[in-house]
Amino acid sequence: MKDHIRADVAAIALAHWSGKKVNNIYDHAAGRYMNIDVAVNNSEVIGYDYTTRGHISGTIPLLYHYGERHHIKMEPKENGRYLGYDYGTRCHFEVTVRDQKVEVYDHEQAALFSYSC
Repeated sequence: MKDHIRADVAAIALAHWSGKKVNNIYDHAAGRYMNIDVAVNNSEVIGYDYTTRGHISGTIPLLYHYGERHHIKMEPKENGRYLGYDYGTRCHFEVTVRDQKVEVYDHEQAALFSYSC
């Protein structure tokens, strides 16, 4: 997955799980904040990724990233877990939200990435 797509799914999962708007998210691997605005009302996602200058919208589990021009699937599971698929890179991912911390396991990279608000 691309770095900003990982950050996007982390922000979306955090907004969905917490019920609060996310204005940016800190990418621990990159050592910087990613500028992403995301609000989730029930399962309706309205977001904007300033990196790609693209909107992200849809109803969980199926979202569309207008900046990347492809779908992202994110299925909520129990206890802040999400199973997903990035149609742009054709790879699976898993997201876990705990408090204000988010971990994304990227199957393409076979690596775990951490984010926080």
